[in-house]
Amino acid sequence: MRGSLPTSLPKAFGIKCDALYLTGAPDDGYRLTPYDPDCAHQLALAEEIRHDDREVLRARAK
Repeated sequence: MRGSLPTSLPKAFGIKCDALYLTGAPDDGYRLTPYDPDCAHQLALAEEIRHDDREVLRARAK
C-alpha cells in the first residue's frame, strides 16, 4: 500500500528524508520511520555472510 503525507507533516517533526515507511510496532501499533525495513534486513544478511565466509572472501580478494 502506498500513500502520501502532506509535505508539512514531516517538516513539522524535523524529519529530513525522501521517504517514510509505515511499519508494524511490537505493541500492535504502527511506526513511521525513514528506514526501509527490507533494506535493513538485507544489510543484516550481508553482514552475516561477510562474517561467516570471511576467509573465502579474503582468499577471493587476492
